[in-house]
Amino acid sequence: MKTDPTAPQSAGNMALPRRSGRPIKTERKLDLVTLYKLRVSNKLSYGELARHFGVAKSTVHAALTRLNKLCPDPESVKAFEGVEATILTATKERLLASLLDEQCIQKASLNNRAFAFTQVANHERLIRGQSTHNIGIFTRVVLQADEEMFGKKPSHPL
Repeated sequence: MKTDPTAPQSAGNMALPRRSGRPIKTERKLDLVTLYKLRVSNKLSYGELARHFGVAKSTVHAALTRLNKLCPDPESVKAFEGVEATILTATKERLLASLLDEQCIQKASLNNRAFAFTQVANHERLIRGQSTHNIGIFTRVVLQADEEMFGKKPSHPL
C-alpha cells in the first residue's frame, strides 16, 4: 500500500496507509467558481470536470448541487444582470411617484418610502460605478490639508 507523508502520523510516528486511486481530503478542495463556470459556460459533464480537477465524480456532483440550489437558472441570472440598472431606475421612478401620491401617503409613512427611495438610488449608483459617499470625505480631507498647510481655518464648517 502507498503511504502519504502528509497524512497524520500514528502514535508510532509511522505514516498511515491510504487507498490508492482516491485523493486525500486536502487534495479534494475545488475551485468552485471555476468548476461552476466550466459546467455552465463550457457545458462539461460531471465526469469531464472530475477528470479535470482530479476528484471523484461524486465530489463534483455534490459541489454543483450546492451551487445549483443558490443559482438554479444561470441564464436567467445573466439576463437579469444585463437589465438590473434599468429595473432599478424604473423602481426608483415608481417610488418617487409614490412619494407624491396622496393615497400612498395615507397608507404608509413618508419616512419609510423616502428611506426606500434612498436605498434604491444608492444601489443604482453602485451598479453604474458611481460613488455614494466619497465626495463628503474627499471635501473634508482637502479642507483639513488646507488648514494644516496654510494654518487657516476653513470659512465654512465641515
